[in-house]
Amino acid sequence: MKHSAEGFLDKIKPFGADRNTLEIGCGDGARSHEIAAIFSSLTGIDPDPALIEEANRHNRFENRRFLVGSAEKLGFTDECFELPDNVTLHSENCFK
Repeated sequence: MKHSAEGFLDKIKPFGADRNTLEIGCGDGARSHEIAAIFSSLTGIDPDPALIEEANRHNRFENRRFLVGSAEKLGFTDECFELPDNVTLHSENCFK
């Protein structure tokens, strides 16, 4: 069975090589691993600490991390973002 987001994943593939991505609203990280496979690394944020705890508990990859946060207060510098969406590309050294 195909996921409804597969078309979206195909659309972001050209942007992914050698880049890091920020997934806003990652929840428990269930979809994050599919997204992360396209990029060099993934940072997932979600406002729910319990979901972030779950995502971190199941994370076995050094290039993926999950943080409590919200779209309103990302904690990154403005220059980091190149593609506005719930999956956003960012460059190195983006934390304030």
